[in-house]
Formats: sequence, C-alpha cells, structure tokens
Amino acid sequence: MAYPSYVRAKARESRASKCLTIDEIAERLALPRTTIFYWVRDLPRSRIDPSKASAARRRAVESTRAKHRLLRERAYSEGCDHFATLSRGPTFRDVVCLYLAEGYKRDRNRVSICNSDPTIVVLGARWINRLSARKVTYAVQYHADQDLGALQEFWCAPRD
Repeated sequence: MAYPSYVRAKARESRASKCLTIDEIAERLALPRTTIFYWVRDLPRSRIDPSKASAARRRAVESTRAKHRLLRERAYSEGCDHFATLSRGPTFRDVVCLYLAEGYKRDRNRVSICNSDPTIVVLGARWINRLSARKVTYAVQYHADQDLGALQEFWCAPRD
C-alpha cells in the first residue's frame, strides 16, 4: 500500500528530532513496524532521549564514557612516550606503512595485515608480537582452486 509522502516525512522527523523508536512511531502513525523501518533505516540511530533515560542510567553512561576516555588517553600517552624508541627500529616505519596500506582498520581493537609475501607476514608478526601481550592468531584466505593442505604446510613452515 502506498502512503502519502507527508506520512513518511512525519515518521522521519519523529525519528530524527524526537528520538522515537520504530515501535513508538508505528504506534503513533498506526502503521506496520516494517514500513517505518524501511522509511527510517538510513537515519543514524539517535541516543536515548535524555528526558526518557533514568538518572541512574545517565550516571552509568557518563561513568563508562569517562573510564574509556581515560583508558584512551593513557594509551595515547604511552604510545607517545614509546614512539622515539620504537621509531629507531630499522623496520618500524616499514610495518607502519604496511599496516596503513594493507591493514584492516574497521576495529580499533584488532590489528591485521594481509599479504601473500612470507617476508612481509613475518615482519608484521614480529612487530605485532612485540607490541602486544595478547595471543596472536592467523588466518589464511585462499581461492577455491588452491590446495589448502599445501598452503597450510607452506605457511606453517619455520622461517628465519
């Protein structure tokens, strides 16, 4: 069923300026949730309207934000303190450029580098192991026409 454009505009305005949920908009406009969803899905999800959040929840959110802000600031400060020492390493800038060119950057809690050259993989692995106390895991991506056993044997072979 086609709805007038002003109804869609009203739904979008309710989501953007009033921070209403899809259920609240559907109820107010007497429309199906799925219709509302398709109309507002491209809008950024607004934070909970402060007038609707409880005082305890607001305090908890602010406390968590402050905690993580301090953790980030501490990590940035530590990085600045260690940069001079790290940058003297002959391959440090190489691995930084490698990460910038071929690294996965969608998750700031994960470092991953993709390359088919074993020398580059070893270089990246050495620096990742040096800079992190966490266990390092590896993944191999391959094409359907490649032999997985041969790839595993190749990549698991000891390297200097």
